[in-house]
Amino acid sequence: QRRQSALLRSNGMAWIYHVSFFLFVILTAIAVVGSAAGLVAQAWFTGGQRRWDVVIVVGSYIALLVMSTLIVVNRLWSIRVALSQIPKAYIPVKEEDAPKEVYKSVQAEYTRASLIAYIARPRNKVAPGWGTPGNIR
Repeated sequence: QRRQSALLRSNGMAWIYHVSFFLFVILTAIAVVGSAAGLVAQAWFTGGQRRWDVVIVVGSYIALLVMSTLIVVNRLWSIRVALSQIPKAYIPVKEEDAPKEVYKSVQAEYTRASLIAYIARPRNKVAPGWGTPGNIR
């Protein structure tokens, strides 16, 4: 019950986080497009150098778009490389292998699984279901 409510809270918080993130991305995009339109309109309708002003504003926004795209691609690539370098059979067994809280959690689960396996072992030499096939003992 307690774990389920914590899971629901975390899923609810994840939903709120994702919705707010995309909302702010959309609002930022609207602000960037609106400011670009305002600057282009102002450059076009005022002054004698209309074309150069518009070229400078549009060029600045194109440079912003190119740099933003390069940053996103670079981050995605570096994350993919970092994740691919983690060995598949890697298990943090020493305290310095992982953050302290993660290490404690791994140790607790490992201890719990070891205790369950130890308790489940048969105590007598003869136990139903244990042994070679055809052995009735």
